[in-house]
Formats: sequence, structure tokens, C-alpha cells
Amino acid sequence: ILTVVDLSNRMKKVIIGVIASGILAFESVPHLFPHSTASTFMLNSKTVKPETLESVQTICRKLDIDESNKIEVTVGEGFAAGNLGSTWLPNGAVLSLPLTMYFSTKDDLERSGIIRKSYLCRHPDLSDKLIPSSNCNKFRIARELAHLKSNDFLLSAAILPTFCLIACGAFALSNRLKLQTKSLLALNKGLIAVGTMCAYHIVTTSVTSWQVCRADRIAASIDPTFMSGAMEFMRMNQLWEKAFLDGAISEASITMLMGYFWFPPLKLRIRRLLNLQI
Repeated sequence: ILTVVDLSNRMKKVIIGVIASGILAFESVPHLFPHSTASTFMLNSKTVKPETLESVQTICRKLDIDESNKIEVTVGEGFAAGNLGSTWLPNGAVLSLPLTMYFSTKDDLERSGIIRKSYLCRHPDLSDKLIPSSNCNKFRIARELAHLKSNDFLLSAAILPTFCLIACGAFALSNRLKLQTKSLLALNKGLIAVGTMCAYHIVTTSVTSWQVCRADRIAASIDPTFMSGAMEFMRMNQLWEKAFLDGAISEASITMLMGYFWFPPLKLRIRRLLNLQI
């Protein structure tokens, strides 16, 4: 016969399992239903040019991505690209590309509203440097497809629920310690919470850095034109980053902020790309 304590312990395990499963589902749902997610969160989507669709299919063949017809391509406002899902999933994948790919003149840049006109006026030579070449756009597409090919979302989705289970296990162990005062017990749990959050940040940052650099390497290694586009892309991102730090980005600031804190430094990415050329 189960005692009250046994029932309580089992209930706690069930609750922890439900919470961890819920977090995993929350992290996975956008990739299981990429089209619905993209239509919900992607505002002011633009018309995708035929040459962009052709480039996507060409790069898919170069990267040996099967069932590339299951990739929906979208273009939205802003300068951040992204991807959801995978071609092996029932609902396929979504490749989200930034409007900045289609900038061809200074007027395009000013009309976008991404960067303040006053900042462009103070830096008259900046506009030309923020207009991407075809090689840069090819690399940008290729690195997002590299993420899709590598199924990076699987590892990323598992990190948070894993640390949730680790934290719950650590709290359970701390309850078994014979701490004499409530203050010591509270301090112990506080240290566990802080330690878990720090470890989560370190692991998440490391995984993101590894995935980003791997995608850069895969895309840049396709052929010399992609390597040329990769270097242009990195230099351009340095200019966007400087504009963000100068307070010149009027929209998509949150995206830039997340990239600044979570992505590996651009200097590191450039150095690793240069190592491929040696």
C-alpha cells in the first residue's frame, strides 16, 4: 500500500515530467507547424522574387537537401533571417529572408525605416556599404539552409527542458540535506537556482555559437563566390551592429539585441572563415 509520502513523491515526479514535456512542446511547436507560426509572427510579408526561389532550389541541390519543394520561402521587413521546421517533417519548413536582400539603392534603405535617416546623413558613405551583392544574398540563403539541413532546432529545443529537470533534481537532493536552519536551506536553493541559470546561459551560448559557426562554414564552403559573399555579409553585419550600438536602429532592435548577446562575436566568425581560406 502506498503511503502518503510515496504518493506525494510520485505526484511531484509527474508534475515535473509534465512541466518538462510542456517546455519541450513549447519549443518544438513552431517547428512542427512552421507555416502557422510564420503567418502569425511575420508581419508585412513581401513578395518573393522568382530569382530568390530559384536560388533557394539551386543551393538546396548544392547542399544535398532532399524534398526542397517542402520549403516555403518568405520575405519580411527587417534584416534578420530565420528558419523553422525541416523537410523531413510532415509540414515541411519555412525559410524567412530579410527585406534587406532586396535593397539596391539608398532610397530602398531609407524607405525601409530600419535605420534612422539622420544616421545615414551623418555617414554618407554608409548606404552603399549596406547594399548587398548577389554573392552576399546567396550566402545568407545558404547559411539558413545549412541550419535546416543540420536540424539545429532539435538540440536547441532540448536544452531548456533538460535544465528544468536538472534543477528539479538538484532541489530534490537539497531537501534531503540535514540543514539546521531555514536560512541555510534558502541559501542552498538560491545557489542552485543561480547556478542552474548560469549553466543554462553558458550551454545555450556555446551551442548557439557552434551552430552559427558551423552554418557559416557549410555555406561558405560551397564555392569561392559563397566565401566572398560570407566575408561581405560579416562586414555588413559589423556595420549594422555599430549602428545598433549607436542607437540608429529604429525597428527590429530586439532582434539585434538578441543577436548581440547570444550569437558569437562577428570577429570570431570572420576569423574562422579566414581559417577556411588557408
